[in-house]
Amino acid sequence: MGPASQLLLNHSKLLPGEEWGIPEDGWVFVWVETGEGYLLGATHPLPCNRGSLVVTSGFRALRLRASQIGGASFAWFRFLPSSLFGILTLPERRCLENSATGMPPLPWVLPPEHEAALLLQAAAGTVRRNSLSERSRLLGVVAAASLPLPNALGNAARGRQDAGDRLEEIVNRMTDGELHSLTAEQLAEICRCEKRRILLLFRERFGESLPGQREAWRRIRACSLLSQPGASIASVAKACGYEDSDAFRAWFRRQFGKAPAQWVRDRERQPVTDGPTPGDDLEMTSSHERHPRDNRP
Repeated sequence: MGPASQLLLNHSKLLPGEEWGIPEDGWVFVWVETGEGYLLGATHPLPCNRGSLVVTSGFRALRLRASQIGGASFAWFRFLPSSLFGILTLPERRCLENSATGMPPLPWVLPPEHEAALLLQAAAGTVRRNSLSERSRLLGVVAAASLPLPNALGNAARGRQDAGDRLEEIVNRMTDGELHSLTAEQLAEICRCEKRRILLLFRERFGESLPGQREAWRRIRACSLLSQPGASIASVAKACGYEDSDAFRAWFRRQFGKAPAQWVRDRERQPVTDGPTPGDDLEMTSSHERHPRDNRP
């Protein structure tokens, strides 16, 4: 069986004193529906009150332990930034994929009144499994919980119009898919400068060469497409800019150390990580008690 689906809401229970190992693949959002517990594995145990939202990103092993008094129930889902291509902007992707270096560092325990906790509470109360509306709601939770991103419109609003500012505005507005579709010449034309200048500006503003970033986008796109059920090597190769499947296979092997088909088989063999017990429909309540340590800015 393959890994647990992302952007799919799960309901689970813990008996008094029982623990659940939170999945370590990607971001995980856990909303405490009933009861109380503790998040273990961080610098020190973090209390999780009813209605609070636990946010982790898989860079360390964490466990959720239910209270010894009455157990706990929770709703949770996973989100993999690497599986989405054409939706995130470059700054958004970098923020989500480098969460271990965030400030403050993860994990977070957000209080019940936090926007992200309220959004997940609403989603948990109106579940439509495997539906676009549910996935959209859960993406809203991700957006509400993630770190603030730079405002690309600030320089323009102050009247600064140099090529570097125009490049930042474009990169902050366009999704990675849209940017990947632009050649360096087209990007230079939009920014009203020469190609050589745009290449220098991109490295200066974003810390990587434009060709290097394009290669990263291609890797992300290839893995995102190969993760889809029924995807063919030929169709993925073409979407990544290769007319010849053999050329795509050779490139993929250089990037990941294995053929695309083997990568897919290895992914499908990854064990499913699920909650301890499937939960029934539970009463959705929230606590007005604020967590004593909201470690989110």
